[in-house]
Amino acid sequence: MERVLNTLGLVAGIVGVVLIFYWGPPQPILDPGIGLALESGTPIDESGKTVAAHDAEVRTRRKTHEFISSLGLLLVAVGFAFQLAAIWLPSYWPANGRASERPSGTALKPPAVQDKGAP
Repeated sequence: MERVLNTLGLVAGIVGVVLIFYWGPPQPILDPGIGLALESGTPIDESGKTVAAHDAEVRTRRKTHEFISSLGLLLVAVGFAFQLAAIWLPSYWPANGRASERPSGTALKPPAVQDKGAP
C-alpha cells in the first residue's frame, strides 16, 4: 500500500510542477508609467474586433490560467500528502492485519534479512 501511495504522490507532484511551470501563478504588473485606455466600442484591428471583445477574451484566458495554476499547486500538495501517508500509515496498519489486532506498544519491524553465508 505504501508503494502505491508513494507512486501516486510522485506522479501528482510532477504533474503539478509541470502545470505550475507552464501556467505559473499570475504576477502583479509592475511596469512604471501611465497607460491610456480606449473605449469599449473602439475597433482595434482590421476584422472589426472591439476593445470589449478583446477584454472578454483576456478575462477568459486569465480565468483558465488561474484555474490551471491553482490545480498545479493543489496537485503538489496532494502529492506531498500521499507521500507523507506512505511513510506514516504503515506504522499504524500492518500489511497482514489491522492495527487493532496488534498488541499495544509493539512496533512494526522490517523483515529479517537472511544471511546467504560468508564467501
